[in-house]
Amino acid sequence: MVKVILSFDDGSPEDEKLVNILNRYDFGCTLFVPKNNIEGRLTMDARQLLDLSKFAEIGSHTLNHVYLNKLTLAEALDEVLAGHSYIEDITGCQSDKFCYPGGKFNRRIDNKVKSYIKYRRTTENFRSEIANRDLIPTFIQFYPHNRFTYTKNIFKYFSTSKIKYLNTNNFLDCILAKVCSSTSNEVIHVWGHSWELEEFNLWPQFEYLLDYCKDMGVFVGSIGEVYQCSQ
Repeated sequence: MVKVILSFDDGSPEDEKLVNILNRYDFGCTLFVPKNNIEGRLTMDARQLLDLSKFAEIGSHTLNHVYLNKLTLAEALDEVLAGHSYIEDITGCQSDKFCYPGGKFNRRIDNKVKSYIKYRRTTENFRSEIANRDLIPTFIQFYPHNRFTYTKNIFKYFSTSKIKYLNTNNFLDCILAKVCSSTSNEVIHVWGHSWELEEFNLWPQFEYLLDYCKDMGVFVGSIGEVYQCSQ
């Protein structure tokens, strides 16, 4: 069976709308939630987070949504662990999922973080295999980036297998084509932000993807449902 992972970052209040839609399809997802957002975006309060934890897998996203490569190693680790403790304290459940804000990290930071948190999601696009079972790549962001942005991401995390995506200019068509052509040992990890779905009116396209997956009999779920079951 083809497998699609959905993960959404930043803990926006729109995550509630997102999860409500997914519940209609009986699909799962992973939400990466900070306590605060220094960029000024609203985040869910403790009650909202607890309510959504009953329907979605919750991972951490630092305490204040900061880019860790701008901090000292000690400061970065403090941000990660404080954010992780916040998630576990609110939900009452242990979590082994974390997402790097902005995909910003380095090897020294990741070597520290992985001592505490097993699964760390990146923003590396155009990967569809579980090559490393704890440092997690993705396939594409659910957002209409221009071709230059895709090209930068491809060359930042370069591999020859990504060259065919250099001409990508429609993210939804790219996802649908990949779902249609994927083998059972591939994972199509789609990530995004619910606030982008709201601000750019991407909800109809999102539901189109869900309808397509439902009709095709595609499994759509969280990181834990796919990664931990694959071990």
